[in-house]
Amino acid sequence: MPSGRAPIGLFAYNRPAHVVRALRALARCPELADSPITIYCDGPKSGADDAARARIAEKRRAVRVLAPAHARVVEREANLGLARSMRAGVSELCDAHGRAIVVEDDLEVSSTFLAFLDAALDRYADEPRVMQVSGYMFPFDITRDDALFLPSISCWGWGTWARAWAKLGSGASSYERLARDPALRRRFDLDGAYPYFEMLRAQHRGEVDSWGIAWYLDVFANDGLVLYPRESLVANRGHDGSGAHREADSPFESDAHEFLPSRFPPARLVTEHYARLCAQVARANGGLRARVGRLLRRAKAMLP
Repeated sequence: MPSGRAPIGLFAYNRPAHVVRALRALARCPELADSPITIYCDGPKSGADDAARARIAEKRRAVRVLAPAHARVVEREANLGLARSMRAGVSELCDAHGRAIVVEDDLEVSSTFLAFLDAALDRYADEPRVMQVSGYMFPFDITRDDALFLPSISCWGWGTWARAWAKLGSGASSYERLARDPALRRRFDLDGAYPYFEMLRAQHRGEVDSWGIAWYLDVFANDGLVLYPRESLVANRGHDGSGAHREADSPFESDAHEFLPSRFPPARLVTEHYARLCAQVARANGGLRARVGRLLRRAKAMLP
């Protein structure tokens, strides 16, 4: 890559205040000046009213004002929806650069976010089991290790490589095996702690189109690893009731810490102690059936 930095894809839809916050946060990362960045601005949904179109227009004006001078801005005429927009954008960046960093417009990253993602993408570029690097970390205390591996993905600020993204869709053939095998299904659900398979079942029935649950299945089916920092470098500011899913909070929220991991673990094993903690966090939030409903409603809202 000419710049030596991974390209960034920022995905935005119709919340101007969020994209302003996201761009200002990215601007605090020194690496942004040397990083290719493409801002994907999705278009209005079919039948969108004047208010919805006005929010999209306001968002695009904000992007034009605040985007770095070297940014490439893609303004979609029609609405792709998050899943299609994400798949297309990440594929484009990986095809052109061999890797990609992905940020959605409701995320606020710390000033060390890009430094960590760039370093980790370099460190594990040739490790086939490592399929993703996350800038987010689940809200539990870690007293050792700068970074660690978990078996589940994160959608809140992440990076990947063309070699891993090429496996997109490869896990689809594993659906029937999961449906038949309760033990495997329980492992997919983080030891029964979180209803990922229910989301996957809805995806399989065509009720939702979630890029996240499909990508998790790909990582799971390929026995993949995801690297996480000890402290979250990302805060999700989208849980303010303004999004399509209308959630006002999330039990998985973390602050964006000014922390830069310097020691990376060998790409061999999931850190089992932390995997159990992750499952405990998910289980402790309870209300499993209600949470399934919320997750499915959110995914349905993302359909164009």
